[in-house]
Amino acid sequence: ELTSSSSTGYHSEPVVITLANPVSYDNFIKFIRLIETNLPVMRLTGINISPSAESPNMIITDPLTIEVYTK
Repeated sequence: ELTSSSSTGYHSEPVVITLANPVSYDNFIKFIRLIETNLPVMRLTGINISPSAESPNMIITDPLTIEVYTK
């Protein structure tokens, strides 16, 4: 697990992104998987989703917080 400190040589920076709502649940899950497996290392640290009234396959999401680690 990466930690943000001068002893490890990594620096983390939070990035907040906003998606256009509603979002397809399947596309959202694909997006999260890409974030979690991307280089540079990124980790989702804040998420809040709820079902959309428009469709059972759609969700509403608040802005996402992603921690980006760089060396």
